[in-house]
Amino acid sequence: RFSARLDATRGWEPYYRRWVRTWESPAPDRLAVRDDYALACGTGVEFYWNTRQEVEILPGRVVLRGRTGLVTLTVPADCTVRLEELPLLEGVQRRIAICRAGTRGRLEIEVTIEDLDSEHRRLALGMAGGEAPAIYR
Repeated sequence: RFSARLDATRGWEPYYRRWVRTWESPAPDRLAVRDDYALACGTGVEFYWNTRQEVEILPGRVVLRGRTGLVTLTVPADCTVRLEELPLLEGVQRRIAICRAGTRGRLEIEVTIEDLDSEHRRLALGMAGGEAPAIYR
């Protein structure tokens, strides 16, 4: 079990009246990241997750697919998702923005990590009768 809390307000006073981030991980495959905030300016907040993996945006969640597993970000019902592709020297970094309107409140993102066992991995990789898609090589 892991738990941490950070009052990030100091240094961000032009933007936040209050910003407290909490991380809770009751098990190695689960993590909750919670921001309690009150804005000094602006109309909403964004939570960023950066990855080089392929990203699929589905209703209520975002799925990142890797060679041996999946990471799922749960998107709260009052939020929207934006995906940006940022150039890197070797490839692309994808920035997932989970956006919540409102000058105060709580934004909580649940993260789950799923290790694909060999049977699931073979199915995900398309090894039943063909070559694996490029994202899994």
